Amino acid sequence: MKNIEVEFRFQVTDEEKARDFLGRLEFIKKSKQKDVYFDTESGDFYKRGIFIRTRDGRSLDFKFNLEDNAHEDCDEHSFSIPLTPKDKRRLNAVCKKLGLKMPKVIGFEDFMNINNLKEFVVIEKVREKFKDNEFTYVFDDVRGFGFFIEIESMAMAGSDLEILKKRMKEKVSILNPEFIPVGYIEFFVREMDFSLYKQGRYLFDDDR
Repeated sequence: MKNIEVEFRFQVTDEEKARDFLGRLEFIKKSKQKDVYFDTESGDFYKRGIFIRTRDGRSLDFKFNLEDNAHEDCDEHSFSIPLTPKDKRRLNAVCKKLGLKMPKVIGFEDFMNINNLKEFVVIEKVREKFKDNEFTYVFDDVRGFGFFIEIESMAMAGSDLEILKKRMKEKVSILNPEFIPVGYIEFFVREMDFSLYKQGRYLFDDDR
């Protein structure tokens, strides 16, 4: 049974208040992260709301929602790098779902080459991770764009996502968040190529 990642993201307007809120949670760790997103020359997967990335060169991740335009919940599939033959069956299932080609030889470079994928967007951030007895929280310092908080949860397929989302929003309501209907990649594409950004599935409300 697949897991569904549910997350809400908002920009921090009052860092002191945000720090006070997070200070009441259990601190997990602080780390630097480098996410490299890959796409075709014309951004075909970005346009479809399909995100293919590596994180710190250690994992190959796929995030997508093929059923509706909700950015806050998505299917997520992750593979350790280097890819190995044991990944073949699971990777093949993801490729079939997304219209990607499966290389004859299981390897990261082979996968990128056969699908004509190139480096698309690089996002660097410092992430602080926290949790309570229900959810995970991250405080991100995203290079070039400032501070953000994400509240995250993993749900099993078939779960009542609307109840879960309501509870998540209640948890951070004290911060008066204005939830962002996009991910970090849209910030970068919007600045990099506004025309391409407008062709994506996820846009800021003011750009619709």
